[in-house]
Amino acid sequence: MGKIIAIANQKGGVGKTTTAINLAAALAEAGKKVLAIDFDPQGNMSSGLGIEKNKIRQSIYELLMGLARYEEVLVTTETENLYLLPANVNLSGAEIELLDVEDREKALKQKIDPKKNDFDFMIIDCPPSLSLLTINALTAADSVLIPIQCEYYALEGVNQMIKTIQLLRQKLNKNLVIEGVAFTMYDGRNRLSQQVVESVSEALSERIFKTLIPRNVRLAEAPSYGMSVLSYDKRSSGAQSYRKLAAEIWKDKKMARKGLGKGLGAIFGSDISVEKNENATGTLMVDINLVEPNKNQPRKDFRKEDLEELTNSVKQYGIIQPIIVKKKDNQLYEIIAGERRWRAAKSAGLEEVPIVVRELSEREAMEISIIENVQRSDLNPIEEALGYQVLMKEYGLKQEEVAKKVAKSRVTIANALRLLKLSEPIQKMMIEGKLSSGHARALLSIEDSSLQYKVAKEVIDRGLSVREVEQRAKEHAKSRPDKKGKEKNANLLYYREYENCFQEILGTKVHIHQKDKNKGRIEIDYYSQAELERIMDLMRSIAE
Repeated sequence: MGKIIAIANQKGGVGKTTTAINLAAALAEAGKKVLAIDFDPQGNMSSGLGIEKNKIRQSIYELLMGLARYEEVLVTTETENLYLLPANVNLSGAEIELLDVEDREKALKQKIDPKKNDFDFMIIDCPPSLSLLTINALTAADSVLIPIQCEYYALEGVNQMIKTIQLLRQKLNKNLVIEGVAFTMYDGRNRLSQQVVESVSEALSERIFKTLIPRNVRLAEAPSYGMSVLSYDKRSSGAQSYRKLAAEIWKDKKMARKGLGKGLGAIFGSDISVEKNENATGTLMVDINLVEPNKNQPRKDFRKEDLEELTNSVKQYGIIQPIIVKKKDNQLYEIIAGERRWRAAKSAGLEEVPIVVRELSEREAMEISIIENVQRSDLNPIEEALGYQVLMKEYGLKQEEVAKKVAKSRVTIANALRLLKLSEPIQKMMIEGKLSSGHARALLSIEDSSLQYKVAKEVIDRGLSVREVEQRAKEHAKSRPDKKGKEKNANLLYYREYENCFQEILGTKVHIHQKDKNKGRIEIDYYSQAELERIMDLMRSIAE
């Protein structure tokens, strides 16, 4: 009999869809017959397997709603043995349309169970939230694979997923088990990645896959070509890693038959209950009015559309992931992470919210807040830069120390801070998403603030490219011959910008030496043979 594995994590940005696509492809490459089920309205699994979302005539939505037969929806992919039930934005409508349907949580199970014996594996890509679609996927699945990014809040993300699985086991799918936890976006050079792997492995020892999925250029590029990484570059480290992960799944069948394992029992207790005021995870239910935002929270801009979507989810399912807080002297709790959830809970009319209390200093709370938002890409570039600035000005950290805290390069921190030199109107354009960081950095080369603003407006109105903005900056420098050395200084700034770009891409120091107007020399630093090989592999992948 075939096995249904849901790839799920309620946190976004953990490599969920990447894992779903490439695990399915790796199992198919190993000779297994695989059905990939795209159950996310974004449809990224479908496009990542070469199916254009806007050209899908019959999708998983039509199958769920009884508007198409299974055979009409099923498509073959370019990978032998790999088939797909595609999705597009229409699937988002299923959540509303299924509300009045009997056994709505079992809609997917009823459609795919009859086909289970036709495949060795079915791989479901779930949405990055606890929605009716996710509940459907977990109700239909035999097991759950939880991908987690090597980041600060990794263990708490798994915590919430475990609680969801426990609830599903009690009410909808008593046979649901954890397939395993897979680490994604692992960077062996990064101490934070190593610490996350060590701490989570210690806690969840029996449920951890041995394979670490690395940060890899080829993994990032493959979806844009509508391919799995195994088809795009079969020799890449990303492809090799997913082959190893697939082998762990289909060879080690004992792993999938274990329950939650001793490691999870040690963390969450043998019986997890969300009914109690305080449970084994340290989560408390408190009056929502006792929780207040942190005035130093780096994130200031909360999109109305996102909040409305989250509010609807909270009304239906409550808050699944607790808000991280620290206790204040006046018996109130101050939010460290999770203000968006708190705002949605207030809008939904909730009287109580789940919290996890941490004893932290102001500096530690600020660090964690910035780290969480940056790693989830929740901050716009100006908010991110202001957060770094607070860590440096108020807490005395140097750029190198900030870089280590947020697991980014020093050059990235320096480039972010430079954006604060722009005028307020231009910063506002960035906050509103009208101006990219690349355009903004190019504008910094223009010293005249009025011209800087004029060019920024042209970027928005005429769609100027970053290269065109850089050219405007050079022309501006040439038009001011009365100030000696200005053109030379502008050129130096221009080349420093290129150095920064090189350093961000290559992850090492790069020096540009200008000989004359059109000639020069580029130097790339390396510090070991392994570092040299890493740079060479990266450059080969870019060249290909």
